[in-house]
Amino acid sequence: MKRILLLALIAVLVVVVSAACHVLGYQLAPSIYPPPQDAVPAGLAQTIATRIVTQPSVEREDLAVSLAPTTSASVELYVDGQNFFPRMLADIQAAHSSVHFEEYGFTPGEVANQFVPALSSKAQQGVQVRMIVDRFGSHVDTDSRDMFSAMSNSGAQVAVNYPFVLSWVGLLGTNQSVDWRFQQLGHFYHRKMFIVDGQIGWIGGAGVEDYFYDGSFHDVFVRVTGDVLAQMNWCSCRTFAFMADNCRPLSTRTFRRPWMLDQFPLRS
Repeated sequence: MKRILLLALIAVLVVVVSAACHVLGYQLAPSIYPPPQDAVPAGLAQTIATRIVTQPSVEREDLAVSLAPTTSASVELYVDGQNFFPRMLADIQAAHSSVHFEEYGFTPGEVANQFVPALSSKAQQGVQVRMIVDRFGSHVDTDSRDMFSAMSNSGAQVAVNYPFVLSWVGLLGTNQSVDWRFQQLGHFYHRKMFIVDGQIGWIGGAGVEDYFYDGSFHDVFVRVTGDVLAQMNWCSCRTFAFMADNCRPLSTRTFRRPWMLDQFPLRS
């Protein structure tokens, strides 16, 4: 019995030390701004995405790509949820090919009661709805469990960021596996970004939560089109692929990801 307890204690210590090293490494990572000379411009984003499509897996190092400043065809600033939520919903409801939805906070309430049917309906229509949410910020395992299960059952692909030990890899509603390499540990997923048909992008600071709608919290979103979408698409696609299957056993990984390329705007 003593040997078993000793082995268990050693195993716990190994996990704790490994986790601490990962978190310390994240904290000591160098700044990525201003971007280096070899930062990727919008025109090359699709080329890099093509390489990722054929990789056996998407690792954390693949996420650390510096992006060069680029331009947009249009920029619209929306202040407060009463202004940006209705316009976002209109874009989602008009989607005909894909919706990428990334949020730290997506919780049940009046606002979610509008977004959930819109996203679920699009998924049922055959639109590719791919979501990334944070387990902690979106209460995935508690208040929001039924909400995310309903969207997953409708055909939406939901990937969850797990910032604590142990993390799970894979889409909700599938056979998830444990992330034994702790690649999500210490990373709370704070990105708030939506991309519709690879042509319209939203980026801002608010969660899909009622207190951004009723005036309790003030925040903004920006609606953009143009070349900047190539980089936004790339960020969204690589992160989704990383969370969906980067730590799965080789026998169950998705080796080709042609869906990544459907996010890129068509160019004349």
